[in-house]
Amino acid sequence: MTQPSDKLLQRAYAQDASIYQETPESVAFPKSTEEVIALVKSGSELIPRAAGTSLAGQVVGDGTVLDTGRHMNAILHINVEERWAEVQPCVVRDELNHHLKEHRLFFGPNTSTSNRCMMGGMVGNNSSGSTSISYGTTREKLVGMEYVTADGVLRAMGNIDSEGVREIPEAVELWREQWAEAWAEENLATYFPDPSIHRRNTGYAIDLIGADPKALLQVLCGSEGTLGITTKIRLKLDPLPPAHVAVAALHYHSMDDAMGATPGEPLFLIILLNQKPIPIQAKILKTVKINLAVLSSKNGIILFSLAPIAIPLFSIKSNLKKPRSIIGG
Repeated sequence: MTQPSDKLLQRAYAQDASIYQETPESVAFPKSTEEVIALVKSGSELIPRAAGTSLAGQVVGDGTVLDTGRHMNAILHINVEERWAEVQPCVVRDELNHHLKEHRLFFGPNTSTSNRCMMGGMVGNNSSGSTSISYGTTREKLVGMEYVTADGVLRAMGNIDSEGVREIPEAVELWREQWAEAWAEENLATYFPDPSIHRRNTGYAIDLIGADPKALLQVLCGSEGTLGITTKIRLKLDPLPPAHVAVAALHYHSMDDAMGATPGEPLFLIILLNQKPIPIQAKILKTVKINLAVLSSKNGIILFSLAPIAIPLFSIKSNLKKPRSIIGG
């Protein structure tokens, strides 16, 4: 098989999924952690890249693009009892879930590019997706991480099987002490987003250190590879959700009524099927404002006696093969 020329590789890696383009100096495809360490020690300006699904040009630059996706893409270990998986950085999110399905487990955070995005990129970007309210963001799923820092040292943090150095560098400890006063509660409240916002990618999450000095692992997540190049990841898993999904359209006479009835947390409903209570999990999708009294479907026309002004749409999941349709007001 003919190998692509350096010029062709430079053109191929000059862009990601964003509108930005910049020709890199070169492209490297490390096969192991040792090769990543060697590249870091070479002094080259490295740009860690996974699938390249970034929309803001994060993996575009004029240095050496370090693509671990070609070789470092193995699922290393799945612990079913403790519900965690250990993977190399370029395991594709949906492929991981495909392997987890037989164990009735899955990795919850999902992006719109889940069939090609890779776990290293999800950690670098603190990916979340539409299920983050129910299952949390990638940061909340990160158990442990192995990574190479700018000094060419293999390090490990959290609960992960690694021979990496676990001591926090003295310079980091000194930096943390110097900035401790800046992380006072009043400053965090003023200058950082509300902690209740699940995905707060506004620079480094140093506000987490203010609340917990041991939260450096969570700070690494979302740092876009600028604090270290990921070589191994351990992630928490969740039980596989119910297999069947339906949508409930609840009708309200005003937007205020609809939004007031929308729960801030995942909703668990009880429906009656053949007089037996069945628990189902529901999640708000969105609220749409309409003023029609008639809705059409493939099966015909459904008439409503009153025209709804707002309809919150709920995703309903159940293990029932034929969940009952729900229309309320």
